[in-house]
Amino acid sequence: MKNTTNYQATDKIAVIYAEGNIVDGSDSEGVAGDRFAKIIADVRADKDVKAVVLRVNSPGGSVMASEKIKAELDLLRENVPVIASYGDYAAS
Repeated sequence: MKNTTNYQATDKIAVIYAEGNIVDGSDSEGVAGDRFAKIIADVRADKDVKAVVLRVNSPGGSVMASEKIKAELDLLRENVPVIASYGDYAAS
């Protein structure tokens, strides 16, 4: 007998990829501080997200951009678990 039940999960695990140099601003290249802070804030606002995996492959970069990203991650961690996964590089 064929199962015709449609299953749709409401709980999600978000995966955020941080690939490249950490830079200031909202550039589409690398890990731009303003752009990533917004991505993290958007994930935090999604009540269906129950956990986050942050995949980091970065040699580092801007201190200011790193601090913006960290501030948003700290807020996110108040609501859901955040797990870091590191690639070849994981600096800053």
